[in-house]
Order: sequence, then structure tokens, then C-alpha cells
Amino acid sequence: MNRPPWLPLALAALVAASGCAALPALDAGPSVPPDDDVSAALGDLETLSATQVSSVESNGTTNRTRTALRLAAREDGVRQFNRVLEPEAQTGDVTVVGAETTVLYDASENEVTRIPQTEDSAALGDRGDYYASIVAAARNDSTVSAPGEGVSPLPVVPVAPSSQAVEAEAIEGYEVAYLGTERVADRTAHGFQMTAVTDAAVGLNRTLWLDAEYYYPLRSEQTVAFDDRTYEISTHLEDVTFDAGLSPDAFDWTPPANATVDTVGFDTERFESEAALAAAAPVSAPSPDVPEEYAFESGRVTGGNVTQVAVEYADADGETVTVSKVVTDHNESGAGPGFDAGENVTVAGQDARYLVTGQSALVTWGCGDVQYSVMATGLDREGLLAVAESVACR
Repeated sequence: MNRPPWLPLALAALVAASGCAALPALDAGPSVPPDDDVSAALGDLETLSATQVSSVESNGTTNRTRTALRLAAREDGVRQFNRVLEPEAQTGDVTVVGAETTVLYDASENEVTRIPQTEDSAALGDRGDYYASIVAAARNDSTVSAPGEGVSPLPVVPVAPSSQAVEAEAIEGYEVAYLGTERVADRTAHGFQMTAVTDAAVGLNRTLWLDAEYYYPLRSEQTVAFDDRTYEISTHLEDVTFDAGLSPDAFDWTPPANATVDTVGFDTERFESEAALAAAAPVSAPSPDVPEEYAFESGRVTGGNVTQVAVEYADADGETVTVSKVVTDHNESGAGPGFDAGENVTVAGQDARYLVTGQSALVTWGCGDVQYSVMATGLDREGLLAVAESVACR
């Protein structure tokens, strides 16, 4: 299925959690994790060198990848270098995440794609806060929310055509069970099983093993249920060396001189008022009717291959409503919503899709070459569709 170029902008913010799998044999140990300062422990990590082994299994087909991994924590964010070792079809592919640019190299095509960073990559300390919440939930018999941006993202889940309606029930959080300790990559690791409290369109549960010294994830096993397909996803590290003393040039990489280079432009500018956003936007900015408890939070304009204008509102509890308008030069998928997962609905007389995941609910629709979406963390189906109707095709 052809996906319009705007679609990753909507789905990247929507799908961002993880899943669960069969549990390994455990070592005898305490029934609760130690009372460590998890954020500080991960924040103390300076560099990492390892081999990362990942697999995705669905409908009897398994895709397995081995990657050489180098990572460094710096004041301006995490820097990462990945080189694919296998399978053969991807050998030599390189990903370099830097302070200003992410570089993707397809060795078989000899093509380089440069993606400017629109935000600083999340620092290890930021990830440590989330892992700390998992450990605390296991100790306190409480729940934890889905991870935020920059924390252990999932591989992309393909969107398959489907007319099946989806229950509009978002995951409200994850119960966390402590699994004891196990040796992972010749290191002691604490295990945690995260189980979704409620069902949603994307089922996201997870078993996570964190290094006992740095609380860096050494193994993750997860099941993602999406539409009528299930994806078994696992990742683990081998040959791990923490604080490996990597040189500054360990993250420098020069593509072949004859490689084709393409730069994907997503330059983002943020605005602190609706008036400033409206004045700067190259197209009319969305002006939705949101519930009275929501106030303007920020606006942004993203330019490049596509033009996106988005506005975000928030209430006193931190719940958000984000309305996005994306304009493309040519809409290859027509005026429809752009993907087939979720429930068929109608917005302003246009075909639309309503989808719920662990963190948010999303409705998306198209009017000619303009695609619209409304994403909310605290609105029910009726409330979300009311906001979408107020936007319509303006």
C-alpha cells in the first residue's frame, strides 16, 4: 500500500510504546527490586559498545538483524552509530545519529539520506527517569504510563488494509511485575514484566531486562498486536562493554565518494502564541474548538518535503490535544485518511479513520491535497470527533 509522505508525522507521535513475550528462567532473589537511584545510574553511563541482535516475527516469518552498536552520552544528547552485520541483504547499512543530523546509508543502493534533527535527542538521564518509574511501579505495586518521546521506540509497525472496527478503549497504563535477576550478556540484570491495564487498537506489552549497575536495557521482549496481526519483537545485546573509552571520532562516518546523497528537509519553527503561528504559517493554521479546560500550549511549522502546521493545547492535568494540517504537492493516496487501520468514521462529510493506541487517540482525514489529524490523550471518541468537525476542511 502506498503511504503518503505526511503519514509518518502523524503515526510517529501515535505509536511509541512496547510489548511482552515468554519469560526466561529466573535466579532466586528478592521479590522487589533494590531501592537504587535509577536515573543517576543511567546518567553515569558515558559510552557503550555492543552487538545488538533484533528479530521481528509475524505470520511465521522471522526477520533477524545483527548490528554493531556504539553509543555515547553527551551534554547535547545521545550519539549513536549502528552498522548492520547481517542479514546479507543489509550488510554495511549504517545509521549515525549526531547532534544536528541523522545519516542513513543503504549499502546495496549506495544511497545516503540525511535527516536534520528538529529536536535534541533524548539524554540518557531522560530515559533514566522513565526506567526509574518502571522500577518504582514494581516496588509500589502501581502502574506506569507509556514511554515518552525518545524512550525505547518500537520498530515501525506496518499498517495493513482492514475494514475491522477497533474498540475505542485506550491503554491507561501498565502494571509492572518484578521478575528477579538473570545473567544477560554476562551481566546481572533486573527483569520487569509490563502488562497493559486496558485493551486498545495497538496492544503493547513488554518484558524488559535492565543492567543492575547502569540500568541500561540489555534485553527487551515484546508482543505487538495490531489489527489482526501479531508481531513478536525481541532485542538483546551481546559482547557488551560499558564505558568503553570510545574516541570522539568513533561516531564519524564518511560515505563512499560515489554515493547518492539526499537530504530530507524537516525544518521546524515553534511559536508561543496563536497570533505568531498564524502570521508565520505558509497556509492557514488550524483553529479548532477545544474543550474550555484546554489552553493554547504551542504551535509549530515544519517545512521541507511537506508542509505541516500544528497547534497543541493542554489542560491542567497535562492532557493534550494536537491538531495538524499537512499540505503536499501531490497526494498519491487521494483524499482519504491515508491508512486503513481503525474505525471508519466521517468528518465534515469526508471519509476518516479513528484509531486508539496506548497513549493517544487519533482521527485523520483528507480534503484534496491537504491531510488533517487530531490527536488527543484525554478525550473520548465523541470529544475527539467534535474537535475534528470544528476543523473540517479549513
